[in-house]
Amino acid sequence: MKILIIGNIGSGKTTLGKKIQEILGYKFIQIDELREKYFEKKVSEEYYCLYEFLKAIEDYDNVILEFTGAGCHKFAIKRTFELSNDNTIIIHCKNRDISLIKERLKHKELNENFPFNTDIENHIKFIREELDNKSLKEFWDFKNSIFLNIYMDNTDDLTESVNKIIKRIRVMKLI
Repeated sequence: MKILIIGNIGSGKTTLGKKIQEILGYKFIQIDELREKYFEKKVSEEYYCLYEFLKAIEDYDNVILEFTGAGCHKFAIKRTFELSNDNTIIIHCKNRDISLIKERLKHKELNENFPFNTDIENHIKFIREELDNKSLKEFWDFKNSIFLNIYMDNTDDLTESVNKIIKRIRVMKLI
């Protein structure tokens, strides 16, 4: 079982991923952690991070992976999932209000190696526009995949979302 968590920066992806990891015991891979480890402002290093991320999709049977779900990397990531033929749940973390993302980022330490040549507010808007596209669910639709939209605005949303995800996995008879 593979779980892909996508969403804007500050949307709750990491919080959700860690909670699912705690329950299922799966390996948890975050593109941002790979960037912290390998990325020092060279384009080739960004692609090395992508390589490591794709390799994790191929190498682990049970894994939780996290990245925005937007930008050019999404095509390679989707294709790698397709080729794996593994059951995959794609979870889109959403927020009802963009101001929540901005508030969360005040408390989040952003790495100086942020790989995009834009300010964070423009980045948030760009990702939000791409992820709010009506065709997002269709893009992530492939054999053996399920797409879920969840909200991550507060603790109740976290609990409800985790329960929804675990229930879906059980229905699929994967745990």
